[in-house]
Amino acid sequence: MKLVLYILATLLTPLTSSAACSGEVSGKSHNVAIEISDRGCEYSSVHIFFGKKNGEEGHFPVEEECTGDGDQFSCKANSRTPLAGKTYRLQKHGRDACDATGKTPGERFKCIKGCTKTGDAPMYLYITPYEC
Repeated sequence: MKLVLYILATLLTPLTSSAACSGEVSGKSHNVAIEISDRGCEYSSVHIFFGKKNGEEGHFPVEEECTGDGDQFSCKANSRTPLAGKTYRLQKHGRDACDATGKTPGERFKCIKGCTKTGDAPMYLYITPYEC
């Protein structure tokens, strides 16, 4: 089964050694904050971490909640995270944080299905590398 290849292959691959930490994909809405990472090597696999305005918090492994390809990922409708039923697509945004010249475009994920203006999930998930 293919997982979120861009996230898992480029930023968030499961750890193969203690030196291989992942970057982060994160975003906020009015009601929830999302982080997809291994928390700087704290976990042996990539998780979706969330915190809601009402105080509810949790985290679950990405591979149990979402699937996707290189440019897009979707989380299951019955996902245990606020990303349930949401689909995100990679798009160009700003500049790549690792390009000292400032000429390389950066990227982010934009919600293309399931997100509403009520703030149930972030409209954008921003990519932050662990290191350049």
